[in-house]
Amino acid sequence: MNERISRKISALSLIIVLGIVVYHSDIRYAIPRYFEFSMVYMPYFYMISGYFAFRGLTKENMGKRIAKRCYTLLVPYLLWNIVQCIYYVIVTRFNFRMTVRETIESFLFSPPCIPSWYLFSLFVMVVISLPLLRPLFKDRKKALIPLILSFVISFAVYAWFPYAIAESFVGGGFLIKTFQYYPAFMMGAYATTLSEDAICVNKKNSLFFAIGAVLCAVIMIIPGMPEMPFIFLANIFNVLLWKAVPEDRIKGGKLFGILTEPSLFLCMAHIMLCDTYDRVLPLPDKIRFEFIRVPFAILTAYVIYYLLKLIMPPVLNLLTGGRAVKKPARS
Repeated sequence: MNERISRKISALSLIIVLGIVVYHSDIRYAIPRYFEFSMVYMPYFYMISGYFAFRGLTKENMGKRIAKRCYTLLVPYLLWNIVQCIYYVIVTRFNFRMTVRETIESFLFSPPCIPSWYLFSLFVMVVISLPLLRPLFKDRKKALIPLILSFVISFAVYAWFPYAIAESFVGGGFLIKTFQYYPAFMMGAYATTLSEDAICVNKKNSLFFAIGAVLCAVIMIIPGMPEMPFIFLANIFNVLLWKAVPEDRIKGGKLFGILTEPSLFLCMAHIMLCDTYDRVLPLPDKIRFEFIRVPFAILTAYVIYYLLKLIMPPVLNLLTGGRAVKKPARS
C-alpha cells in the first residue's frame, strides 16, 4: 500500500478513537448534539476493514485471509473480554453467577468489554462476505450490486425489523449495529475496484469534499432527523472525510508513529482506565472531573502500551491482533 495512504489511515484512526473515548465519557453531555454526530465514528473502521478484506482477494488466498482475521479480530476480542472480566472481579468485586451458556452468549452478543463488540461484528462480516461476494468484486459494475443492496438491507432492518425480535434472537445491539454499518464495509470493499489514484485525494477537490463533510455533519445533528437518512449520512460522511484530507498534509515521523500506533489498545482499554480513575480520584463536579479523568486515562493507556511493548511484546501483539510494530533488528 502507498505509504501516504497508510499514514492517513493511522491518523484518522487515532482521531476517531479519541472521539469514541469522549463518547464513552460524560464530556459528551457538555457538547451539544454530540451523541448524534458520534454515529459517524464506527463506519470509518468498517470502511477501512472492508477495503483491507477485499483488497487483492483471490480464491487462492481467501482461506488465509479469513484465518488472519481470526488473529487480528477474534483473538483481541476474546482476550480483551477476559481482561475485562478479571478487572470486574478484582476491582469491582463482581461475583459472576452465570451458567456456561449465559457466559458464551455474553461473549458473543453482549461483551463485557463494551468497545470490543465491533471486532466480533467485523469478523462475522468478513467470514460471510468474502466467500459469497468475492466473484462480484472482480468487476466494478458487478460490485455495485452488493454495495446498493447493503444500503437497502440496512434501511429495511431499521424500518421494518422489530427490535424485540432482534434482542431475543442474538442481542439487539449487536445485530442492529452490524446491519447499520454494513454499507460502510461494502463501500470500503468497493474502493478495491478503483485505482489507487482514485483513492488518493486531489488537493483541488479536497475543499469540495470538506464542505460536503461539514454539511453532512450539520444535517445529521438536526433534531428529529429520520432514521434512514441519518444512517445513510453516517455511512457517507467518512467517504467525504477521506476525500477531504489530502495525503500530503499528513507528515510521518517518529512522534507520529508513537501517537498513532496504540489506537486499538486505547480504544479497548479506555473504559477500564476511566473507571479506575473514577474510583481513585472521585470529584464532586462530574463534568469538570471528566476533563481531568479522560486525559489521565489516555496517557495511562499509552504508558501501559509502551511498557508492554518493552517487556512483553508477545502479549501486546495478542491484545492488538499483531498491530504492535516490532522493534527493528539490531545489526
